[in-house]
Amino acid sequence: PSMLSVMLSSSRMRECSSIRDIVCSGEALPSTTVQEFYAQTKEMKLHNLYGPTEASIDVTSYSCNGDENIIPIGKAIQNIELYILDSNNNRVPFGAIGELCIAGDGLARGYLNRDDLTDEKFINHPLFGRIYKTGDIAKYLADGNIEYLGRVDDQVKIRGFRVELGEIENAISSVDTVEGSVVIVKDEQLIAYIVGDSNGVKEHLKERLPSYMIPSFFVELEDIPLTSNGKVDKKSLPMPDKLDNEKVYREPSTSIQKDIADIFTEVLKLERISIDDNFFEIGGHSLNAINIISAVNGITNKDVKLSHIFKYPTIEDFSYHLEKLKSTKEDRELYTVFNPEKKKSIFIFPTIIASIDHAFLDRMSGFLSEYKIYAFDFIIDDNRIEQYVDIISSLENEFVFFGYSSGGTLAYEVIKRLQEKGLSQPKRLISLDSWMISELNYIPKDFRITMIDKAKEHGLGEYECEKIVKYMDMIDSTINQGEIDVDIDYISNSMSTKEDISETIEDWKGLTSKEVFFYAGFGEHEDMVRMSLKQNCKIIGNILDNSGFKDA
Repeated sequence: PSMLSVMLSSSRMRECSSIRDIVCSGEALPSTTVQEFYAQTKEMKLHNLYGPTEASIDVTSYSCNGDENIIPIGKAIQNIELYILDSNNNRVPFGAIGELCIAGDGLARGYLNRDDLTDEKFINHPLFGRIYKTGDIAKYLADGNIEYLGRVDDQVKIRGFRVELGEIENAISSVDTVEGSVVIVKDEQLIAYIVGDSNGVKEHLKERLPSYMIPSFFVELEDIPLTSNGKVDKKSLPMPDKLDNEKVYREPSTSIQKDIADIFTEVLKLERISIDDNFFEIGGHSLNAINIISAVNGITNKDVKLSHIFKYPTIEDFSYHLEKLKSTKEDRELYTVFNPEKKKSIFIFPTIIASIDHAFLDRMSGFLSEYKIYAFDFIIDDNRIEQYVDIISSLENEFVFFGYSSGGTLAYEVIKRLQEKGLSQPKRLISLDSWMISELNYIPKDFRITMIDKAKEHGLGEYECEKIVKYMDMIDSTINQGEIDVDIDYISNSMSTKEDISETIEDWKGLTSKEVFFYAGFGEHEDMVRMSLKQNCKIIGNILDNSGFKDA
């Protein structure tokens, strides 16, 4: 593809009247290259092929038409079988991301004099026989074609999440003003190199990608440097400046601004930050926001929430908010609102480690942008259920409940109390891999220790750790029993066995007089609100769209 781009830049390309078919292989084929190809010639046909040397070169084929936003690698050719597997060599759900593996007649015997590498890459699968693990990341599209998303080596961990650089490049290349793009990682920052006009690219990406996949820097290039064999020469890409030199730097002027600026610069590893720089636009994200809040709580006597940094993402606004907290007693914000202008409402209940798990909420609110989201914090008081009921009743009359993990069982208890008091109940309860608590002292001791250790690893302070202990105490003193008059939507994780799913469905059926609907979700339990959140939000969105909300 890189060489094809060079050819397309030559006026002589239009003079090739005898060529009928051109085959691309060896690199991901950008949609902009395909569109430029068909803009120049109507007589030729462009084909995108994929395949490694270990499988006799090409194993898939796709004929491009010039209208695609994403160029797939196609479907398997004859005598070849393709499988997309997870890290345990199990098939991933349709549309989920995994490693592309090849079986069939084209496989090599192995690597000459490299038995160790042969054993690592060519394995005997219990279901599929001998397969080759390509190290390439891919997923099935709705039409059965496969989309190539990059290398496992390119699947880096950024901001606490696994990221496929190829997926970001595909999203950038879908912008009309972009002719080509490359994304790399440097010092845990995503850097996008763009041939073309980068104006508007960031806003476009915000509509298509979660915040942790938005590059921190965009660098315009006249051409993307290539190696002698026509592939991208990443070593020759220039490094961007740490700060936007055109922006006027505003230094901290008050003691609290200076304290917050010190925390921001330390966490983000930047030399200086203007007090009007947006935390999330200069490398900040949900996970290092936790470190910010932990550090701030260390220098104040107030219970500063993770949600505060989403509301006040600049040093100037955040400092002003802290000054207000110092002068008032109103430091207990029990919920955060996302998409406040919307009319259809969802109440989301916290997990055991809400401060960590609820880092997904800013992304979820983007995927479910037509809905107002009330995200509850865990209430440490023993009368928490009554407090949740009072808050909900004071806010909305028409709503849906959502709970991920332990949040689903907490939501169930709140519904019971709403029902007992004759108050408005949710249209349904969406349970994202939640379960029923069937016995007292439900939580093993080693799990308690693990939860606290995990909290401390993420920099959570004493108050947050106390909330975790209180949450686990609540679970240990609770048995879910009694029917609610609400439909329940149960979404399982992708690793759940048929037996696990059947048992959980039966448990939920015992807790409602209405229906229980089952959906196969994406990702392992912890991954459901991380890498697989977008796919799971599509399921949630479909449920919400059919929940009978009145037209707003």
